[in-house]
Amino acid sequence: MYLTYLELRVKFWPRYDQAAENVVYLYGQFHYNNQRSGKFSTGLRLPAEYWNSRTQRAKRPYDWMNAELESIKARLMSAKHRLEALTNEPPTPAELIAEFRGKNVSTIPALIESFLQQRRAIGRKETTVNGYAVKLQNVVKYLVKKKQDKQPAATFKASFMNSLYVWMKQEGFDDTTIKVTFSNFRMVLKYGIVSGILIGSPMLHYTVPDDQETPPKPLSVSQLDTLRSTDFKSEKLTLAIKLFLFQVETGLHYIDAVNLREENLFEGKDGKTYFRIHRQKTGTLAVARLTESALQLAAELHWPIPFPKASDYCSLPRNRTVSL
Repeated sequence: MYLTYLELRVKFWPRYDQAAENVVYLYGQFHYNNQRSGKFSTGLRLPAEYWNSRTQRAKRPYDWMNAELESIKARLMSAKHRLEALTNEPPTPAELIAEFRGKNVSTIPALIESFLQQRRAIGRKETTVNGYAVKLQNVVKYLVKKKQDKQPAATFKASFMNSLYVWMKQEGFDDTTIKVTFSNFRMVLKYGIVSGILIGSPMLHYTVPDDQETPPKPLSVSQLDTLRSTDFKSEKLTLAIKLFLFQVETGLHYIDAVNLREENLFEGKDGKTYFRIHRQKTGTLAVARLTESALQLAAELHWPIPFPKASDYCSLPRNRTVSL
């Protein structure tokens, strides 16, 4: 007669994210009755330096993940006890996983419905829940189209997310709708993990491709002239724009332009004005002639230049635009 003396040992493994440097996903694996399960995703990710593989614990400020990991262990142990009580024999890892994942709901449409009910139960506004439902209905439509609406949620792979994305693009959904749909669906997957319905999900780590990413284009001479002639009616923003134009004229980096002083200027043998400065980042010497436009901007900037903040570049009134 088998009782619960057989030890269930759960261990978590970091796996590096290919798309993000020094970020790891946590995967779990358990040993039971001389058998080993496959690795499963916990749905958790963190910087590699905050995970201690020896103690199997996350460090601050990610220590909140430790409670999630302990919850996974506890739910696996509960599934083990249930199966041992029913069969009076030690279950296989596959049976244990099936028992763990098979509670409450198993299909994605049922998981979505359970998620919406939970949102209402914790007091979310009906308009918010309806917003979730509208976007998540796109996922259900795709599942019905592919006849996957009866398939257990635990069997889906990351490739499903890419197929869903391609379908939504072909159906003409705009980028915002696609991103919100995937964001809401990730919330559903996280709900499934926390509630014990899923042991992680490879779908959780999918990121929507950004089709709008385009390489930056240099400003034309006419666009720079527009910047010079525009009255921004803001002293801080005018200073920031003049500093930017001075960088364009001289080729200096931002911090080097700010660090420039009058003693860095000198007259060359040709009678023209030059500047000489050691670049802060590399320490290399930079020498170049100042154009007439750069000299005019230098006279208007008045060194030492007050160090502009990022907000100075964002102080343009919202009802006013500059067409370049």
